[in-house]
Amino acid sequence: TDPRLMFSSSWLNDISEEDAEAECIPLPRFKDFSAREHYRVLWDAINGKKHPWESNPWVWALTFKVAA
Repeated sequence: TDPRLMFSSSWLNDISEEDAEAECIPLPRFKDFSAREHYRVLWDAINGKKHPWESNPWVWALTFKVAA
């Protein structure tokens, strides 16, 4: 196998529902929240003092894939 690491960047608020689902650790789900809304809550809990969701910072995404 050949591990691959891919980089991308974007504005935080542009995260897709699918990417937010991949980022979130298993948390108790609020019934009416999307994965993006859960990720926003998680983001602010971790980064809210310096880089809150509302500031929409430029972020890097790392994706690990294993090539067969």
